[in-house]
Amino acid sequence: MKQNLLNKIISFLRAMPVVGGLEIADGALRFAVWNGSSFEMSGIRLSPGIMVGGRIMDREALLLALKSLHDKILGEKKRRAKINVVVSPSSMGIYTQVFSLPSVEGSSLDDAVLLNMQMISPINLSDAYSGWQFASGNKDVNKTKLEIVSAFINKEIVDGFTGVLSEAGFLAVAVESRALALSRLVREANYGLDQKKPYILVNIAASGLDFLIIRHGQLHFDYFNSWRDIQGDEKEISAELVRTVATKNLHQVVNFYNSHWRDPLSEAVIVAVGFRDEIAKIIEGDFVLKVRDLVPAEGQQVAPDWFVALGLATRGTMPRRTDNEISLLGIDAREEFGREQVLSFLHFWRALVPAVTLIFLLAYLGVDLFLAKVMSTVGREASFEAGGSQVKEIKAIESQINSFNRGVSL
Repeated sequence: MKQNLLNKIISFLRAMPVVGGLEIADGALRFAVWNGSSFEMSGIRLSPGIMVGGRIMDREALLLALKSLHDKILGEKKRRAKINVVVSPSSMGIYTQVFSLPSVEGSSLDDAVLLNMQMISPINLSDAYSGWQFASGNKDVNKTKLEIVSAFINKEIVDGFTGVLSEAGFLAVAVESRALALSRLVREANYGLDQKKPYILVNIAASGLDFLIIRHGQLHFDYFNSWRDIQGDEKEISAELVRTVATKNLHQVVNFYNSHWRDPLSEAVIVAVGFRDEIAKIIEGDFVLKVRDLVPAEGQQVAPDWFVALGLATRGTMPRRTDNEISLLGIDAREEFGREQVLSFLHFWRALVPAVTLIFLLAYLGVDLFLAKVMSTVGREASFEAGGSQVKEIKAIESQINSFNRGVSL
């Protein structure tokens, strides 16, 4: 979270733009940005039917809501200003898959990753935006096997979001799943978790149940079950139905973990907006795992429904040149961000250069006047000192002349 001095200077000079996090859920828009000491948050509720299952159903209503959020963040006078954001359509289940490769480098690694992604993609890669990253966060050259996290989303969905965001004054820097945002929050924020241990994170959100496997602070698996799918033909979602579905899903996730990794699971982390106690009893009773809530160990206290936005905003604090995490963003949107960054940089310096020039000119005139005054003072003092010594010398000569004249007279 803490920026070093160099990053602060670069940010001040607009070389590193401010980037916030924007969660677009079915029921709300949540924006968060790190100001250097705490998160600043702004949100707006969405009327039912605008977003359903992470898909835009009423584009005009969503556009109005986003414009209202923009005004809330910057004020009505800055409607033309762009707000850079890392975006997550959090009510949508973005397909995530982990696969392993032998340790290879260079173009061979890229080719191997692409081949595996073509094989595991749930949709044709030509119709999807996809991305990958090392499951450990970076490549460990000492390992004989590499674990790769990949993600896929339909192009039409992302293009729909980036288009309406641009009209509302937001500029998408990256698009990612809520699972990546939550795993980053676990890794980067001070939540008192041992990063060396594996965890199952259960996110009980307004959109559904989300089960994450986090190892070494990195996302390794994500399984999402929406409330619409859980409800099925039932008239309402009962606590008993939630317990049944949660038990089944947890068995699937734990079995998947045990079949892939040897280090034993000991804890489960819960992020809950509801049904917290029911899920906790299942985890402790059926799976004999210790349960803890994801709460800050110190500092700013935030409600669980804001955690995805905070995870997105945490990514926004990274310098763009070092951000190697998955982004499900099209090339056109990336180029637009690059253009906006260059224009912002040029606009800033166009105003700064004349101001700096004027400051230097005024400083030069001030120094010149000061030096002229000092030289004048020194000259007067030198003249005064020189005049005093000459008077004494003349008086001494006159005294000698008088003494000589008296001697001649005698």
